[in-house]
Amino acid sequence: MGVYFSISSLITLIIFAIRYFFKEKVENKETKIYGKLLIVTMVGLFLEIFTCVLFKIGFDINSVFYKLFSKLTFVYYISWGILFFNYIVNICCYSDKKQKIINLVMLAICVIDLLLPVEFINVENSILPQGTALILVYIVSLAVSVLDVILCIKYHKKIAVNKFMPVYALLFLGALNFALGILYPQAFLLGYVYSIIIIIMFFTIENPDLKILNELVKNRELTEKSLEDRSTTLLTLSQRIRLPLKSVKDSLSLYEKEDDKEVKKQILNDTIQNVNELNFIVNDILNISNMDLSKIKLVDNEYNSEVFFKDIEKKTRNILKDSDIDFSFKVKKDLPPRLYGDCVKIKQILMTFINDIVNKTKEGFIDIEIDCIKRYDVLRLLIEIKSSDDSLTLEEINDLLKYDLDVTEEDFKKLDSLDVELNLAIKITRLLGGSINIKSEKGKGSIYSIVIDQKIKVENIENKDINKIENNILNDSILIVDDKIDELKNITDLFTKNKVSVVKCLSSNELLSRINNKEKYKFILIEDEMEEEKAYMVLKKLQSKQIKIPIIVMLNKDKEIIYKNYLEEGFTDILKKDKLNSEIKRIYNKYFESDK
Repeated sequence: MGVYFSISSLITLIIFAIRYFFKEKVENKETKIYGKLLIVTMVGLFLEIFTCVLFKIGFDINSVFYKLFSKLTFVYYISWGILFFNYIVNICCYSDKKQKIINLVMLAICVIDLLLPVEFINVENSILPQGTALILVYIVSLAVSVLDVILCIKYHKKIAVNKFMPVYALLFLGALNFALGILYPQAFLLGYVYSIIIIIMFFTIENPDLKILNELVKNRELTEKSLEDRSTTLLTLSQRIRLPLKSVKDSLSLYEKEDDKEVKKQILNDTIQNVNELNFIVNDILNISNMDLSKIKLVDNEYNSEVFFKDIEKKTRNILKDSDIDFSFKVKKDLPPRLYGDCVKIKQILMTFINDIVNKTKEGFIDIEIDCIKRYDVLRLLIEIKSSDDSLTLEEINDLLKYDLDVTEEDFKKLDSLDVELNLAIKITRLLGGSINIKSEKGKGSIYSIVIDQKIKVENIENKDINKIENNILNDSILIVDDKIDELKNITDLFTKNKVSVVKCLSSNELLSRINNKEKYKFILIEDEMEEEKAYMVLKKLQSKQIKIPIIVMLNKDKEIIYKNYLEEGFTDILKKDKLNSEIKRIYNKYFESDK
């Protein structure tokens, strides 16, 4: 009876295999393991059918040839179980080294099973295998199932529920198959159970295209946010320049016309003050633009997080080996095995803080805790150092944490040392985009909190695949051009509530730069009354490039009476700003809902 289930399963899996292997996709470890499982399952089903056919046609079941194919079927069961465990290990983010060990163990067990003896007995016109080769299959299957359950329990809070659905299904169907096997040994349904699991996995494995698409969208949003913040700050500073510049111009005009020496002297003093203010603002802009990166070379590289923090712990214990200080080092969450960032600078920062705290702490304790927050491919390292020392005063803390990014020539000479001065370590942290917080309270000790973002190392992907996916993302995005920061933020928020990806521009030059880069969008939304350039002028520039992207203009209420003129000039649509919520809903329905 079981052979009919095997035949139907094999036919179904062949259809799945054709669909899976011939569709365009980006390979990752999860899909590679699934592909191996799919192939192994089809080969195993074929072996089940083949051995059954041999028995039905009267082939000698005690021959070496028949026993070989039966043992290969046993190898199939072992291989499938260990490959499935390999899949669970992969989604739980274990290291590559552990997965290689699993594969070597699988190979060794398969070879051993081929060498072990097997016998067959007749039961109601069917045969049942017996012997140590079969016992090994039972042992491996049970051991792998227990390990699967352990991983599910350990990682159930960190991994999406649907990722463990194949495990739960395997445990349920496996138990059901075991019960049926006791009552009806000739049922022979293990291959059928594996086939059902493979079909379930087809719908639970990561869609690599979708996964990369989401990661790229989030990465681009993070980049856009960073650029927006930088552009906003620069825009604010540039606006601050206008007033002192105008004052200087007016002062020089008055100076030429004035004859009174005292008045001229006062005008000159005012001009000097305005020039000093301009100098201060320009320095602010330069600080934002380069942040002393020319002096401090930041080198991003891939590093092993486990090895990195074990080295920090080892160095700290060596420093404390002759002291009576109680020391503890704890990593609260499992970190991704591979991170990407400037690990040398991070080690420099941590060792500086640790050495400083050790020097201040004569007795008591020092506790270091490493925690993290994951957001897509960004890992926020949360490092907290607690000590019993409470000698820092509020004035000293404020002096350390004052926002000063200037790296002096003297600081620059000290950068080659692992242990630098505390204020320089804080500057380096800020140059890495991190932050520092210090609390010190009499009788309770001090807490040093260090926050630094690192990239999670992801698998390499073909450039052509990335370009293709990036184009798909931009095709479903919209671009908004508005030099009014608050208005731009408000409109962006309204669109993002509808899960629309938004690219923001503060000027027409940035818009044109994106268009020149062949970026495509669902539509472009332009504010009519921009200071630098009116929407009509921007439209003419876009028309000269012969782009086919719809261009929508945002109009104030007083302009709505002449909206037909805008349409005649070439704008695709009008967005009325006095009815912002309803208009955005209308625009969304027109350009997004209509495509569904």
